[in-house]
Amino acid sequence: MKPFTQTLLLALVFHTADAAPLGGKKLDNAMHREILKGIFHKQSNLAFKTTALQKRLIASSYTSNGQMQDSNHYYYTYGKGSTHTNLASYYDNFYALGTNTTTKNIMSDTNSSWRYYNGSLNKTHDDVYTYDANNRVINHIYLATAYNLQHSIVYNSTGTIAQVTSSDSFVNNTFIPEAIMYMTYDAQNKRIADSTFDLIKNKSEFKRTYTYNAAGNIASFTSYRFQNNNWEQTYETIYSYDASDRLVLSHIRYTLGSTLYQTKDSFAYMGANTQPYYEVEINWDNGLAQWVPDAAYTYQYNTAGLVDTYYIHQYTTQWDTVERDIMIHDTNGLLQRVNGYLYNGNGNFATIPYDQTTMYYQEYDPLTIPKQNNKPLLTLYPNPANNMLFVQTSISKGNINITNIKGQTIHSEQLIDQRQTVNTQQLPAGNYILTIFNKDKTQTAYQQFIKH
Repeated sequence: MKPFTQTLLLALVFHTADAAPLGGKKLDNAMHREILKGIFHKQSNLAFKTTALQKRLIASSYTSNGQMQDSNHYYYTYGKGSTHTNLASYYDNFYALGTNTTTKNIMSDTNSSWRYYNGSLNKTHDDVYTYDANNRVINHIYLATAYNLQHSIVYNSTGTIAQVTSSDSFVNNTFIPEAIMYMTYDAQNKRIADSTFDLIKNKSEFKRTYTYNAAGNIASFTSYRFQNNNWEQTYETIYSYDASDRLVLSHIRYTLGSTLYQTKDSFAYMGANTQPYYEVEINWDNGLAQWVPDAAYTYQYNTAGLVDTYYIHQYTTQWDTVERDIMIHDTNGLLQRVNGYLYNGNGNFATIPYDQTTMYYQEYDPLTIPKQNNKPLLTLYPNPANNMLFVQTSISKGNINITNIKGQTIHSEQLIDQRQTVNTQQLPAGNYILTIFNKDKTQTAYQQFIKH
């Protein structure tokens, strides 16, 4: 299993392009994930770590059984960087409709995503962001091969999202506004309602309500769809807390057609810790008319409050351990790698990870990138490389040379872009040095990499 997708606590924010704009069960699930992320962000003060002043995330890659399955690349301007408060924040996690987030942890102008299919790694889409003077996203465009999506965001006087207009380019490759979501807040600036107006059908289509307990924690999230001239409830989540305001249960109920589905996610804590050490998911089986266990997760934390190990358990006729994932952080608390080890039975795990998630960082001047003209930037990833090496540099035009440890030139090509892909499939396994020269050879940057 791929790390970060095992559980709602660690889940990635549901991508806008995967759901019907501003409505539907997928969006409701995404909102629930956003709510959970906000709950644990608020409760996890010890886990609040930011990047070092001169490091920002520029890529992540996921490899399974030696083959890279996907990769995300982040590009910045004007000294923007990245901060990380939890595991989900290591991905492009801005979701314009979330109840807890109005800014991104990764302040990239562009995020490019690649996926492995048809025997090679292929680019799937770009996410392009425009920010205002307060570094709030005011426009998001999802650029895919077959279609594009756009979200235009307006903020109110308190800096909270007031409305989001969703557009698509399915007709004549031109953005056509499709829906608008309006948000309503209480005096404490907590969202208490939102509603979606379908611009094509010219009618209200969805609405959601939010309630809070006396401590200010979200207590419920309910979604409705306008059908048969009535508002019909389609989705509901109830959140329960212990005496220390720690989330202990989320209970989801939603309907598909005429069938009601239910899921419960419970959390357990050790001592006064505010982060769960154990989580269990159970589902209601309509045929058996009983709750059936599904999955469980056990978390271990380091002294900085960051997850460093978690175990995945699944239930068939009994609880079985499936996997152990180990997370490696640097001295700044930045996540470097996640290794997944399959369970072999009898208390033993594999010694070699079957999958791996890797984060790549770049040193930068947080005030302005052009100040570093005397020291050209060069970042290579993944490193170690397999069949493909991504090059990101501040040199715009020139040449790329790859030499072996004997100093012999193995490969050479023109540098035509500051973001370029080098095919390393034909290189024998070993250590290499990649060097970049600008056209006049007045600037040089080099870095060592390993080829598997």
